[in-house]
Amino acid sequence: GSWNVGVGMNAGGTYGITGNYNTYLGGAATATADGYSNSTAVGYGATVTGSNYMQLGNSSVTKVYSYGTWTASSDVNLKTSVANIPYDGGRAVDQITPIFYQWKSDIDTVGLDNATMHAGFTAQNLDNLPYIVDTGNEYLSIDPIGILAYGVLELKALRQRVLVIEGKTSDVSDNNSVVSINGGLQLNPTSAKPACDNAHRGTHWFTAAPDNSTDYEEVCAYANGVLAWRRVTWQ
Repeated sequence: GSWNVGVGMNAGGTYGITGNYNTYLGGAATATADGYSNSTAVGYGATVTGSNYMQLGNSSVTKVYSYGTWTASSDVNLKTSVANIPYDGGRAVDQITPIFYQWKSDIDTVGLDNATMHAGFTAQNLDNLPYIVDTGNEYLSIDPIGILAYGVLELKALRQRVLVIEGKTSDVSDNNSVVSINGGLQLNPTSAKPACDNAHRGTHWFTAAPDNSTDYEEVCAYANGVLAWRRVTWQ
């Protein structure tokens, strides 16, 4: 390989000497296969599992400290296939089970009574949510920004429902107002009924017929996993 750097006893190991643009800093820092490129392993026993991966430390590391702010590139110009998440945020949140836990490596080092307790999740519990769990390493890992995206999705839906219930001005993208008519709720009748999406989930739409014979009310809601306008029947 070319442009590879290894610093430390057995840095690069068996596989890290092939491929290009790889960096292995620390004793036994290495890769899991031949031919990786632009991979970086930092720390004793740190092991990368693919090209363009970076691994800090080995599986015994339980905390990473920093005085600076960690940021992740998120410019839309770096992304493609961008689309709104067509998913029920409430269903996603319901599938997440927060837990308390201890790292086994902590227990091995300081004992059960002294090992720090943490709050968080397990990757196995989040496996049903699209694009959250990474299976490309020896152990499963999760994307915390992805979890935040599902939480924000549900928060927006809840906020819209509260605006409708309270009869306040809605600040969805079309900036239509919400008014009460005959016990039902509608967007401004001079505007067209919007698409039923997560931004309008929980919104009621009242249609008044010119001859007052076919008035009806609809609500943007999920049923059987499908989000659509649905006729409301009052009993």
